[in-house]
Amino acid sequence: MERLPLTFVLTDNMKSVVLHRDLEGHPVWQKDYESFMQVLDFETKLCKPRHPFTKGKVERLVRFVKDNFLTDRVFCDLTDLNWQALEWCNKQNGIYCKNRTLSDTCTEF
Repeated sequence: MERLPLTFVLTDNMKSVVLHRDLEGHPVWQKDYESFMQVLDFETKLCKPRHPFTKGKVERLVRFVKDNFLTDRVFCDLTDLNWQALEWCNKQNGIYCKNRTLSDTCTEF
């Protein structure tokens, strides 16, 4: 498996990621999530509880997907949803790249 460079992921304090904090305030990771972090070699930074400005870009991204992808779509099953989402993401990525300035780089996957 190809290794990613050391990366930090910013996430909420959801139970699928962190169970609680120890007495020193360090997160106690959910077992599967901790294994996932080790396999892909990344670290997780947790948002401060009740501090919505920390992850504003993420929240706007969720809203963008809900408003622009999910609206008025029908899916046969999870596979259909995933295929439609992939096609939509590729289309959105193409639009995003076309709108960037010439000095920016845009990599096609």
